[in-house]
Amino acid sequence: MVVKIFKINNRKLSFKDVEDTYLSQKNSLLKFAYVLVGNIDNAEDIVQEVFLGFARAAGKKEKLSNIKGYLITAVLNKARNYYRDNKKSSNETLDCADEIPANNKSPEQWAILSEQLQLLSKAMGELPIEQREVVSLYMEGSLTFKQIAQIKEVSTSTVQGRFRYGIEKLQNLLANEVTK
Repeated sequence: MVVKIFKINNRKLSFKDVEDTYLSQKNSLLKFAYVLVGNIDNAEDIVQEVFLGFARAAGKKEKLSNIKGYLITAVLNKARNYYRDNKKSSNETLDCADEIPANNKSPEQWAILSEQLQLLSKAMGELPIEQREVVSLYMEGSLTFKQIAQIKEVSTSTVQGRFRYGIEKLQNLLANEVTK
């Protein structure tokens, strides 16, 4: 058996390590991509393209000191490209909620989660893209405001403002949905 070796940050990384990274990160990246583009098929395409790019980058021995940050930034950039190329908003509802990975939920829990995801997806689709990206990076990507500011190349206070306004708008949108 031949094992291909990659180097990341001067550390040898085998093909198995790349595969393990894919398996450990794909679900969270898929959810993140879905929140950004509002369509599961496009989210899957984005994540697949990102991992192909990751494998190519690893094969070229580019230095990647923060693999998770690299992958999140790549998903964010692919989502932006999707919007630019398709020029459509992500106001689609989650018609295929069962395709987003869940962690061993019962059918009743899954039904509740599916309804909640539909409401959240619709509300996220109504946020301006800058706010949606920041909220998604913070909530789904588990990044700090400082890390998001570095990725987005804006000040930390700008990121905090976008997050605050995004959360406020989400609260209003979701409160209106609940009272309907």
